[in-house]
Amino acid sequence: MQIIFLREHNRIALKLAGLNQDWDDETLFEEARRINIAQFQHINYYEWAKNLFSIDKLRAHEIIFNTKPEEFVSDYDPCVDPRSIESFIHSVFRYFHTQIMGVLFLVSESRSFYEPAFTLSSVKNKPDFLEDECRLDSVVRGLSTQHAKLADTNFDIEAAEDFNQGRLKDLRSTDLQRDRDHGLPPYNDFLEFCNLGRAKSWKDFLIYIPEEHVKRLYSIYESFEDVDLSVGGALERHVPRSLVGPTFLCVSLIQLKNLRKGDRYFFENREQPYPFSEDQLKEIRKSSAARLLCDNTNIERMQPQAFRRISINNELELCSNLPQVDLRKWHVNNPK
Repeated sequence: MQIIFLREHNRIALKLAGLNQDWDDETLFEEARRINIAQFQHINYYEWAKNLFSIDKLRAHEIIFNTKPEEFVSDYDPCVDPRSIESFIHSVFRYFHTQIMGVLFLVSESRSFYEPAFTLSSVKNKPDFLEDECRLDSVVRGLSTQHAKLADTNFDIEAAEDFNQGRLKDLRSTDLQRDRDHGLPPYNDFLEFCNLGRAKSWKDFLIYIPEEHVKRLYSIYESFEDVDLSVGGALERHVPRSLVGPTFLCVSLIQLKNLRKGDRYFFENREQPYPFSEDQLKEIRKSSAARLLCDNTNIERMQPQAFRRISINNELELCSNLPQVDLRKWHVNNPK
């Protein structure tokens, strides 16, 4: 995705240069950067996050809003710290390593799978793999067609062990050690912090964790107070319509809310030095992962919900039929 967003920046800059021929390089760079970041934020909050966390929870915690396309949400709070939360980046977010597929496929425009597939370890530190035979398009189609693994406690052996061969042998152990290296409080402390009820015995864990897993924890840890956040949280039953349990959801919602409320320049905030116009905001809200992939590859068709697999409710569509941000709204002398 870094490559895709880099290409998107350059695509936007070229369009703006054609629309505003009197703009210098610095102005073009900064405005393209601003638009690209706004699209990134919109896709993250209104498309990607909905696939991981309950939409009802996201709305209840005022992380996403039901608004008119041109309506601003000025919820910036200078007292909110937008920095990354240690427990989120070093424990909660690493939980999704379980979804990594170790074997990936190259896929044609007709969505047929090419042979052979390739493993993550075989292309590690080999960027030329994408350049050879113009493979980027085939890889992107593959990633948007092939299913991810379940969000659970099972790791793909290729991703967990073979990918870091010779250095870090076990991704799960590495995640756990990172949890400890950063001095994160134990799982029970987070139960209390999230108002989920502090456990007073092993049996109290049964409220959120299946019995078979609690028994395993009992056989490993000396005390229920010692259970690591990355372990206890990963074993929780998922909240309905979410890919995480209640503790990980709690931390994730705090992180997502802080990132937007503490960001003076969040794209929906009107109370900032350089807000978008209503027409521009309306265009930003047309952005999607599907259109992003279409505009920056030679792919001809993509499902509208690119984070979800192709299905009867998410069929492939011509890229030309997908909504696109109209950059003419950034023409300085553009009449409304």
